[in-house]
Amino acid sequence: MIEPKESFRTEHDLIGERLEFMLGEMERIVAVESSAHPLEVRDLDRRIRNFGGEIQKMNMTAVARLSAYMRDRSRPYKSRLYAAAFLGLHGDAGGMTALRAAVLDPQEEPGLRTAALSGLGSLRVDQLTIRRTLEAAAADPVAPEMLL
Repeated sequence: MIEPKESFRTEHDLIGERLEFMLGEMERIVAVESSAHPLEVRDLDRRIRNFGGEIQKMNMTAVARLSAYMRDRSRPYKSRLYAAAFLGLHGDAGGMTALRAAVLDPQEEPGLRTAALSGLGSLRVDQLTIRRTLEAAAADPVAPEMLL
């Protein structure tokens, strides 16, 4: 007897599904925070930060999805900030392109540019690559002060 296709899900599929769940949950939490008491916001933020440990253990599937999510301006700003932080936490060099693009994008929100810059420091890439990004950001006349 041949089993249905659903039973042949790959690790890539499972990681993708889990990450999609976490990103959806993150968006739901951020939506609730807009009308929550500051102490409740603190607890809700802690729930989001707790995803970091699980994301850190995921493979490149998570890096590609987080990169796309962070760059998607239709997503909630705070969720995009967390995506940038999680890319840095993951540490995979695959996050370099998205984080660098965010740092150097003058149309991007200053806070996201700063979060992306912070994430770059945690990637497992050569220091010269990061230095070049820092130099390019420093030469940008509209770079937020936090980048300089």
